[in-house]
Amino acid sequence: MPSSPTRNQGQSAQATTSEATSGAGAPATTSGAVMTVNAEPLAARHPVTFANPEDQKRVEADNARILALRGYKTTATDTLLWQLACRAEGGFVLGSSSSSSPSRRRRHLGFDIEENNVDVVFEPFHFFFYGSLQDPGQIRRVCGLDASALPAGVLQPATIRGWRVKMWGPFPALVPADAGAEVRGVVWKCEVGAHVSRLCFYETDNYRLEFVDIKKDDGEVVKDGRTFVHAGDPADLEEGSFNLAQWRDGRTLSLF
Repeated sequence: MPSSPTRNQGQSAQATTSEATSGAGAPATTSGAVMTVNAEPLAARHPVTFANPEDQKRVEADNARILALRGYKTTATDTLLWQLACRAEGGFVLGSSSSSSPSRRRRHLGFDIEENNVDVVFEPFHFFFYGSLQDPGQIRRVCGLDASALPAGVLQPATIRGWRVKMWGPFPALVPADAGAEVRGVVWKCEVGAHVSRLCFYETDNYRLEFVDIKKDDGEVVKDGRTFVHAGDPADLEEGSFNLAQWRDGRTLSLF
């Protein structure tokens, strides 16, 4: 799924509201164990923003899930967990010295949050790709890999269940479906946390990460893989299917 000109490139990752939102995300622990569900989109928030202890626990779990979806395991809690979730989103946090200012300064924290950070470990995981990222050359371009990366056989054919494809313009988008529904694509093991950030940028805010179980064509099942599912307005989607060969013939590389 190539990038869209409507992407919100300054995706909000700071706590800016004191109102509790509807239950977004599954219970998660800071050890990295999460429930695999079709969660609503998440946004990093600071627990102190919420007065209700149950809301604080939910926000803490959401922040942990944001990290876990991106492959990060941490023992951090509270403010540090929130800051790490902001980093994982590629977003911004408020500078502590200017927290009382109406025009609070923001500080970009970058992509490689595990680098020199004892509180964070990246654990490689498998992606399921069903659109343009089925093309190994596109993965190399998006992740900044050299020509020797992704040799033949690295991308393996696979399926996921419980989802189906609709179209967002020329781009495929996963939406929930009945348990028997299948989507075909490829599976790829992501070894570097920075690659996750680049893939999220490429996919735009119209997509979000979700946990999925991936079944390879050889019968092996990869538990708790990740894929990108639709996060935009359902009214923008239409029935249709994605053709990789046609995309290869007419693709444009607007960002990578």
